Amino acid sequence: MDLLVEKIKEIRRNKGEEVTDVPRDFFKDERKRVIIRSINNAIYSAAHAYNNLNECVSHLLLALYYLLDAFAQQGIYPNSIFEILIFDYLQVIWPDGKIHYNDVLDIVKPSDYRSVARDFRLEIESMEKGKHKPSERSLNSFIENMKRIYDASRFKRNETPNCLSERNFLDLAYSVSFILEEYCTAPILHEEAETLIQCLYKILSIFVMMGVDPSEYIEELINKMEEESIKKKK
Repeated sequence: MDLLVEKIKEIRRNKGEEVTDVPRDFFKDERKRVIIRSINNAIYSAAHAYNNLNECVSHLLLALYYLLDAFAQQGIYPNSIFEILIFDYLQVIWPDGKIHYNDVLDIVKPSDYRSVARDFRLEIESMEKGKHKPSERSLNSFIENMKRIYDASRFKRNETPNCLSERNFLDLAYSVSFILEEYCTAPILHEEAETLIQCLYKILSIFVMMGVDPSEYIEELINKMEEESIKKKK
């Protein structure tokens, strides 16, 4: 995903906009509200088209693009932070290959579970010091990890592309909006980055639940937008 963020940065450069390779916070920055509005509009457009697979996926791809653009604008490379989040979910899978739940459906963590909160903060600090280089790890590899997590959970995902029920889709859309509200009020950079990563996981979760791998489609969308930005630059 880092390479996709790099391409989006280039799109902005072609438009004559300044971009940064060092993370910066967007607290009290009007661009944060634009990001939130764009993602929410795309997510709820997808929700309204929940029973039309092609239209729904098109709107979801726009939501994913706007989110990756948020990383680009803030100078945050998502791969290494997303790896921490994926590790956090993978470590709650028990030796029997399942995630365990208590009577109220809260996740029961294994005894060797450790918090990753400090890891998030340290990774952002490393980026701020300019010690981070973009990773070539693909979006598809993360999707495969997420499939493993869902297969271990109490939730069922589609094996082949298919629509979700209206209720399931709206539940996921509401959770994206809730995370974006936390992003809106996050006062410091590492909290902004954490909420963006949580939002990324949730949007990718919708694709996983639908049985759609967005990797190829989002790359095509970004390549198309890059080509258009080059033409306008000329």
